[in-house]
Amino acid sequence: MTVMDTLDVPAIEFSRTQRGRTMLIYDGYKYVENRQSNKNVFWRCSKYVKYACRATCVTSKSPSECPIRLAVTNQFVTAKFGYTQRGHVMLMYNGYGFIKDRQTAKTCNWKCSLFRRMKCRGRAITKIADDPPSFRAAQFGYTQRGKMMLLYDGFAYIKDRDARNGCNWKCSLAGKRKCRARAVTKTALGRQMMKITNPNHNHDRKAYRFDTVNFFADKK
Repeated sequence: MTVMDTLDVPAIEFSRTQRGRTMLIYDGYKYVENRQSNKNVFWRCSKYVKYACRATCVTSKSPSECPIRLAVTNQFVTAKFGYTQRGHVMLMYNGYGFIKDRQTAKTCNWKCSLFRRMKCRGRAITKIADDPPSFRAAQFGYTQRGKMMLLYDGFAYIKDRDARNGCNWKCSLAGKRKCRARAVTKTALGRQMMKITNPNHNHDRKAYRFDTVNFFADKK
């Protein structure tokens, strides 16, 4: 069973406005009909006048196509991820799967996982909601070969290079998985402090196999 099989797709409902216009209800949001084409019906948020909301969606008249596509929405929600059978990260939303298209420093563009097979044009964007946390007490462990590891939130980092005021760290799977997650450490008031500079791992925590648990933390 895939991650997609465990997610429920919200039902599409229809109603009428007080003025008799057709209204679409999806995932708790209401849309009114904007226009139609030969193949699709285009909808926009029922609050587009009052709140200038730009959320839109498209429904298909063909039963063989995806019943609804969210075209534009300014409403960010907490992202959920799964994995393809080949181990690639997949963004999950409303029962649909998206694979990574391209990535920048703080955002990532995703395309429907069926874009090739069904030429689906579904798209999504993820972004980092807040800046990475400030410096905090660092926690370390050791690899089986005795090399020091920086540990944070279930992820492990190995030393990349020393800097003037501290040390730069890279994900311990940077070589094997080409993970670009990074962190820095520095000494402040006699304590080792750390900060995540790139939190974007391309794998989950289960990818690590810690053979030792010789952890130590600089605690108050």
